[in-house]
Amino acid sequence: KVSTASERIQHLYSEQAYIDAAVTPTVIYPLEGEDVILRFQVTEGLRVFTNEIELRGNAGTKDAVIRRQLEIYPGEELYPDRIQDSLSNLHRLQYFQQIRPYFDVSEDPERRPGVFEMLEGPTGRALFGVGYSSGRGVVGNLAYEKRNFDITDFPDSLTDLPGSFSGGGQRLILEAQPGTEYSRYRVLFHEPYLMGSQNSLRLSTYRSVLLRHDYIEDRKSTGISIGRLFNREERIRAEIGFRNDEISIEEISSLAPSVVVDSEGVWKLRAIDLDFDWDQRVYRPLIGAVDGWYLEGGYSHTGGPLGGELNLNKLNVGTGFFKTFHQDGEDLRHILAFRTSLAWVEPFGDSDFVPVFERYYLGGPRSLRGFDYRGAGPREADREIGGTVRHRGSLEYTWPLLENTLRGIVFTDFGNLAVDQPSFSFDEYRVGVGGGVVLNVPIFGQPLPISITWTEAVMSQEGDRLQQFSFDLGWFNH
Repeated sequence: KVSTASERIQHLYSEQAYIDAAVTPTVIYPLEGEDVILRFQVTEGLRVFTNEIELRGNAGTKDAVIRRQLEIYPGEELYPDRIQDSLSNLHRLQYFQQIRPYFDVSEDPERRPGVFEMLEGPTGRALFGVGYSSGRGVVGNLAYEKRNFDITDFPDSLTDLPGSFSGGGQRLILEAQPGTEYSRYRVLFHEPYLMGSQNSLRLSTYRSVLLRHDYIEDRKSTGISIGRLFNREERIRAEIGFRNDEISIEEISSLAPSVVVDSEGVWKLRAIDLDFDWDQRVYRPLIGAVDGWYLEGGYSHTGGPLGGELNLNKLNVGTGFFKTFHQDGEDLRHILAFRTSLAWVEPFGDSDFVPVFERYYLGGPRSLRGFDYRGAGPREADREIGGTVRHRGSLEYTWPLLENTLRGIVFTDFGNLAVDQPSFSFDEYRVGVGGGVVLNVPIFGQPLPISITWTEAVMSQEGDRLQQFSFDLGWFNH
């Protein structure tokens, strides 16, 4: 307890830029009585300011991409917490295998030159092969993601091609996932700092085909969005986008629910999406968020003055909290995480119902473990029909088994899905309790997270389809 108190006092001084402050505790035993006197002697030292900051080891990444993630600047007071915030921002990028900051004493004791020394890792990762994912069946994978893409970095010759289009901090995803139950083809480009500003640009197009028991859903979507980072220190972002979708529901069986029959045909949708994100998470390599919290929300307006064949309003909000409860060194951590989200959709104007392709669903390894893919929620003729109000969440605890290559996990998932708002009842919640492992397999220099879990549904409703064992790959989920 004495050492903890000393560390807290030292931290209070470091928050005022007295980074060399020394705290010496002394225990004094009086001649009489059982009480002791605890005295802390503090040597403040000098208030320290930041000098120039040097970057080393970033041969493939532009300086500007790194410096815009730093929370410390030349001439400002040097705060250790801001050094850690800078580290978290850089780890979040997933560009570097190692990052080591240090601020050595110089000739001027009040000014410290800083160095961020980095070991770059591969930022392009490819996935080829065939796998199985619970709820999506057998899936073929031909995918490539470049997290440190640079659309302006053209090669001078064919020999320069392997190292080209790199170092600009952009993101590119090229993905083809043909499957027996679900297929997706996607291209995404994201520039987080458009022309060096706090604005962002996102371009995306995709096609997905979902094979259900009673119908086939074929969705094509193209979108563009512009965002802005309003507060760099608090990481508050907002984004507005326009989306053009075409969805077809076809090959409907005679046993299909009425909502599927009513959704038959080709639908053309136009929507404006508004998204908000306030992210205070602290990141570390391989394990992701280790402390902090986030708050996010989104609103979509489909149809109305935008045109199209459907009028809908959609709203979703979500939050999450992360806490390190024990750690061995900097990266071997026991982490408690809590996440929850609420989503709602409602038609307006000439539209009087929500088609099957715009409804929410519940169940599966990325939704509600312990239940089959879309296996929890309202049903008609023993077929899932989705809902317009959904709440879900999870509480999980993870810890290292083999460093961070293999982590154990125990969790509780909970959620509810209702046809409409009046039907939403707290008596119909589903709850799954389970555990498993998360394996980070290095593929092409990048970790591929694979989760294997076993879950018991301790609370379910009549008609729910349960699933104890689940297996899931973690790349390209978003």
